[in-house]
Amino acid sequence: MRMAVLSVLFMVKAIIFDLDGTLVDSGLAHIKSYELVLKDMGLSVKREVLSREFGKVAEDILKSVFQSMTISDIKKVVTGKRKHFLDLISLVKPKSCAGEFLKTASNNYVLAIATSSSKREMDLILKAMGWLDYFSVLVTSYDVASPKPAPDILLRTASLLKVPVSDCLFIGDSIFDARSALAAKMTFLGVSTGSYLVSDFKAEGFTSFSNLCDLLSYLF
Repeated sequence: MRMAVLSVLFMVKAIIFDLDGTLVDSGLAHIKSYELVLKDMGLSVKREVLSREFGKVAEDILKSVFQSMTISDIKKVVTGKRKHFLDLISLVKPKSCAGEFLKTASNNYVLAIATSSSKREMDLILKAMGWLDYFSVLVTSYDVASPKPAPDILLRTASLLKVPVSDCLFIGDSIFDARSALAAKMTFLGVSTGSYLVSDFKAEGFTSFSNLCDLLSYLF
């Protein structure tokens, strides 16, 4: 497997990263943000159920978890959730080896973010981590017609980078990231630092690693 992955990397000109769960540990902040709004509405959801939906935009998460929720209530939850998340930003921490990975990768590749978070959430996280200067392009699922697992966000990111899709590598932590890459015909490597295990990726034919530290040592 190593030779196959490294041969692909030899062709890569750009590395695109998912943000939440991949570069930062933001799960608790997102979960608490949802819980605070849902509690006010008399609703609740198991954390493991919610976290398995991470990787999608907030609206699609709510549609999946609360299938009878009205569009009006979905908008209400999303708006409230984002406000709470900004207040809980101190809970967001970098994943192990994330800073080292970005520093190392930026020496040889152009870097970008493709996230399902809102622009404000993304910007706040990147500023808090001190990572903004690493990225040439920042794209959210709200910048495209169809969010992950559709390919739109990755196709747009590659277009903005002016790099062919075949020369891009996407690194993410959810099965929705992997499916988005597959649909875009973009090389994908997973990290099991979110809600999905190596076995989850393997079951759908995707290569993944336990964490960024393992992937860093494997690639560089």
